[in-house]
Amino acid sequence: MSYTKGKWVFSGRFIFSDARALKPICEIPEYGIHQSKQDLANARLIAAAPDLLKALARIEKKADKALRQDEIQRGIIVNEIGNITAAAIAKAEKG
Repeated sequence: MSYTKGKWVFSGRFIFSDARALKPICEIPEYGIHQSKQDLANARLIAAAPDLLKALARIEKKADKALRQDEIQRGIIVNEIGNITAAAIAKAEKG
């Protein structure tokens, strides 16, 4: 899969691949007072996409590992999966 690597940043009405990038990945249609809460939520979700993909990859590996562990280790791994998931959701919802 080929996509723009790195941490994506939402700034103003644009999403950049990092804080120094000159070319945006995408643009949110409205800006300033015309920008709705939904536009802002969409922008945060788009900007969080690389982090969400990384989180899902980590969860997949941990879930696979959990299937091969004893009950105590499985519980520890499930807790780690919960932490990864919560952090990814927070990134998408709050930026």
